[in-house]
Amino acid sequence: MDARSWLEYTGWLRYAARGGHIPGAVHLEWKRTLQGDGTLRPPPQLKALVQHKGLPPQQRIITYCQSGVRAAHLAWVLGQLGYEVAVYDGSWAEWGNDPQLPVE
Repeated sequence: MDARSWLEYTGWLRYAARGGHIPGAVHLEWKRTLQGDGTLRPPPQLKALVQHKGLPPQQRIITYCQSGVRAAHLAWVLGQLGYEVAVYDGSWAEWGNDPQLPVE
């Protein structure tokens, strides 16, 4: 699950040698988990947000962003909702700079 902005996810904005996203990655910008005042959305809203992405609760999710910070936030939220979650530490800084890895 890609926690970056839509512009980063689509490759229009890039902070690595290549733009785009990991093939098959679902996009959910970490900011969408927050309300207008910066507090976390209530659990029912968060659950609906994630379910809208088509992720069943039993699916293990790996989050990433550019360097892992936004991915850690999203992983924590998903963990609170009962998902099994891991953070891809290298995130896009690693993946987007490795010409041997596929990009969408």
